Amino acid sequence: MRYIAWIVTIPFALLLLSFAISNREMATLGLWPLPFRIDAPLYLVALLPLLFGMLIGALALWFGRFASGFRMRRLESRLAATQKDLEGMKARQKTGGSAFANRNAADAARPALPTSQTR
Repeated sequence: MRYIAWIVTIPFALLLLSFAISNREMATLGLWPLPFRIDAPLYLVALLPLLFGMLIGALALWFGRFASGFRMRRLESRLAATQKDLEGMKARQKTGGSAFANRNAADAARPALPTSQTR
C-alpha cells in the first residue's frame, strides 16, 4: 500500500512543480467591495485555494471520524455490559438460580400470563 501511495504522490508532486515553474507571472487579486489589491504569482493564486479546500475536507473527515469513534466506544461499552449480564445469567442458570434474580419482588409475585385457549 505504501508503494502505491508513492507511485501516485511523486508524479503528482512533479506535475505541481512544473505548473509552478511554468506560471510565475504576477496576477493582481482584488476583492470588489474592498480597495485592497494583492500581487501574487499565478501558481499561488491557483494552488492555495486547492490547499485550503484540502485542509477543510481533512478537518471535516477528522471531525466525522471523531464522532464515529465516540459512538463506537459507547457501543463497545454497552456490548461489554450486555456480555457481562449474559455471563451472569448463564452462571445463575447453571447453579439452578433464576435467570431473572435481579427483578424486584412485585414482578416475581405476578402470575404468569394465561395460555391461549382454542374455541
